[in-house]
Amino acid sequence: MITLRDAAIKAVNFYKEIDPDAADARVEEVEKDDDTDDWNITLSFLSNETPTTAFIMPNSASTGVMNGRKYKIFSVDSESGSRASG
Repeated sequence: MITLRDAAIKAVNFYKEIDPDAADARVEEVEKDDDTDDWNITLSFLSNETPTTAFIMPNSASTGVMNGRKYKIFSVDSESGSRASG
């Protein structure tokens, strides 16, 4: 059986195979599927395809830019570590 940490690393690697330019990978959520015993891992990445949002902080002179993020759920087999879906 693979650990949660290993499953998350595998999910990030699976995603980078389909989008090599993905940056700033974050694990957003993890669930263990009771029926299949797979790890369901939600990842997010900065994306050039997702619109960027400019913002102004209220009561402040600060401004900034929020980069768009893409979200993807991967299911990783908890026994073998192979991609179950995603």
